[in-house]
Amino acid sequence: MSIYNPITPVQFALKIRQFAEDSFWVYRYDMGHNGFLKPVPRIVFYANDLASAEQWIEKQHRSQEGCVMLAD
Repeated sequence: MSIYNPITPVQFALKIRQFAEDSFWVYRYDMGHNGFLKPVPRIVFYANDLASAEQWIEKQHRSQEGCVMLAD
């Protein structure tokens, strides 16, 4: 974001996936040079419940620009 471009471009997206009753993984999809999300994500956070994963993502939204959440 700058004075000439007030819109912050999307730099990465986060997505929560549930693998078990007490296993929630947060994946990070980085933005490629072509403007599309890269197909291979990386795991950036693990939580035992959905609320903890959502709270961690909300914290990322407040501390980093260009972060979006992907829906299923």
